[in-house]
Amino acid sequence: MIELEKYYSEENWKGFSKTFESVNAPKNLMMTLNNDEELAKVIFGILQNESFDWLNKNIPALDNLKPISCLENGHLSKRLKVCLTRMPT
Repeated sequence: MIELEKYYSEENWKGFSKTFESVNAPKNLMMTLNNDEELAKVIFGILQNESFDWLNKNIPALDNLKPISCLENGHLSKRLKVCLTRMPT
């Protein structure tokens, strides 16, 4: 188990997400992400049109969880955010 969430820092996430403040994430993506605009902007900023496909794929860096599944739990939400910060932008 990778347990990326142990590397989570709210400060790091906030700093990283600021990079995507000007991104216009689609409304349906925000709705899919429980109206988390910040997360939607980051995901869309990195993945663009691949965002929905990526959300529903098993991702090895997330211990083969689907990113969308990580939203169900605060612990896994942190794992998702750390994974996003490690993706090339």
